[in-house]
Amino acid sequence: MPYLKFELPNSKIRILHLDPMGSDVLHTHQDEYQISIPLVGNPYCEMNHTKVVHLSQHQRLVTMPETTHRHFTQEQPAKILLLDVKAKFLQKVLRDRLHCEPGTIEFATVGVGSSDGFRKIAEALLRQSMFGGTDAAQLAEWELELVNLLLSLHPGSHHSQWLSSVPGEMHPALQKALEYIHDTYAEELCLDYLAEISGISKFHLIRLFRETIGQTPSHYINEVRLTRAVEMLTATDREVTDVALDAGFGSLSTFHRAFKKKYGVSAGQYRKIR
Repeated sequence: MPYLKFELPNSKIRILHLDPMGSDVLHTHQDEYQISIPLVGNPYCEMNHTKVVHLSQHQRLVTMPETTHRHFTQEQPAKILLLDVKAKFLQKVLRDRLHCEPGTIEFATVGVGSSDGFRKIAEALLRQSMFGGTDAAQLAEWELELVNLLLSLHPGSHHSQWLSSVPGEMHPALQKALEYIHDTYAEELCLDYLAEISGISKFHLIRLFRETIGQTPSHYINEVRLTRAVEMLTATDREVTDVALDAGFGSLSTFHRAFKKKYGVSAGQYRKIR
């Protein structure tokens, strides 16, 4: 069960190799969240002696602090990227963004979609562990980026607040646009009207979105609607068509394309694996 390992002040990065019928030791992280991302194969994770999750290449697993768990394989070997993040650091990043005490952050067990961002950060940090040459400031930036990715991409109790907030000082026109989007995401939204209620040109609004949030207005609206759809899929038994329309998608086909692009599976499949 060999692995590569790199430790930072608030996180650890490891790559775990498991042979066929292999397993790591049953263990618990007292004060850390652990992200498990399959790199090769489709490993399993047993949690609290009862729940078993089978991970595919489009999924990642988050285990909460104090969750007893182990990774294992059956007939095929696996390689797993393990990212451990201290709970206090995660809460600090969330508190700094939301300007309030976040309390315990409850993540969904399984997240669906690309984990390329996590892999790129891990590769950069592991290269640093072998060759050196990166200063403490760069390491701190990578560690912060890792936590921002987790909070942005993985569903949890924080997700709606996180997506509706932006870091730092915000242009008042952008604030108006964001508030309007979150109040009316289920309605038809167009860029011209967003610009009108914000009091600036649509080109200025696009620039503010890109500079402050890193997305275009249409992309951001899509993210808000998908987040709301995931909340309804996991918390209710409503039909997928109703979920799509209530989340603001104009048609079921548009919803299916957007959902599959972000999460790698259909809405129906997502509901089954949750």
